[in-house]
Amino acid sequence: SITELNDEKNPIDASCELEASAKSASAESLAEQLLQEAPTAKVPKQIKQLLKELKIFLRDEADPPVLVSDRRLLKAVKMLCVSAASHGRREVTIGDCLLLKHVFWQTPNEQNALSEWLWNHVVPPEDNVALTYMLKSTFDRVETLCLDSHAAKYD
Repeated sequence: SITELNDEKNPIDASCELEASAKSASAESLAEQLLQEAPTAKVPKQIKQLLKELKIFLRDEADPPVLVSDRRLLKAVKMLCVSAASHGRREVTIGDCLLLKHVFWQTPNEQNALSEWLWNHVVPPEDNVALTYMLKSTFDRVETLCLDSHAAKYD
């Protein structure tokens, strides 16, 4: 009867629950592994200097000033170490520091200035020109593909 079907566990639902449970367990074990490996990641002097300069920028030049506590700074360093570990590295790289744009702002207005500062200090000027050219070239290709696809759709 219908009530019996509703009372019994649907095999598809049971399968999905098992799969979700396995994915959750897998994600948890990966998270645990990363948290164990993260403390072994080294933070080079260059990264420490960048963090020091960023803290000074946020305190002295950001409008409004953003005060970064030592506790918050240490959490950010831990995040950088987790990033390194999740990429299979034993050392934090300058590229990991781009993640800091998600950490050291208090209002959305501050995020743009922080992102700009990080971009200017993480990406060397000569790389910035090359990267800008590469991104523009990629954007132009995507735009052309979209326009061609749109035109083909209406032909």
